[in-house]
Amino acid sequence: MPISLEEAFDTLADDDQFSAIIDRFGERLGAQTYAGGWASNDSVEQLVCFSGFEEAVVERYLTEYAHRDPWTSAMLRDPVYGEFVNMLDRVDSDTFASSALYRELFVPTGTDVFYAAAFMMLTDDTQSGLTFHRGRKAGEFDRTALAEVNRDAGDLTRLFHLKVRYARLFQRAGNWDRLLSRIDVELYVVGRNGRLIDCNEIGQDVLSDRRGLFLRAG
Repeated sequence: MPISLEEAFDTLADDDQFSAIIDRFGERLGAQTYAGGWASNDSVEQLVCFSGFEEAVVERYLTEYAHRDPWTSAMLRDPVYGEFVNMLDRVDSDTFASSALYRELFVPTGTDVFYAAAFMMLTDDTQSGLTFHRGRKAGEFDRTALAEVNRDAGDLTRLFHLKVRYARLFQRAGNWDRLLSRIDVELYVVGRNGRLIDCNEIGQDVLSDRRGLFLRAG
């Protein structure tokens, strides 16, 4: 199931189209849920997609359990890039069943997640990845299906790489806008060539009044 560059590019601003592609991979694996995003400080920082989870469960995962996720810890400790890994090869069932993630989050909320297949990639200065899940009742992933999906893992890696870069860019832009809005004096960002890159609202008012902006080296 190859993914063209045009199709991958179109998904950047179309979450429904992006999810549809991920759904197709999930169907081939017989997955019931999935989640994907990027990591920092040895745990998942943010998700760019998820399916089959209540939003409240996702929020609690990110704030309370991401740093205690045994699957993420195992993959970050010994990553395999661009290839799906059956997480039973990294974390045995008894270890996962005794984890805080399973006992304190999944079981009490009725979230049937017990088996996982995950892949990772390097995205700029961070690691990102996508994990598909099956429930305890459904049983573990079929290794033949995993091998077949891995034939197209390269295309999925490129797609996910683009999506994570796009999401992180918008996150940085949002953080930058919030920072600028809190500064109550004129603030300008100027490139090495002297071109104005950005400014806060007060700076914009100054320029709108044609009061000018003088620069000097240093």
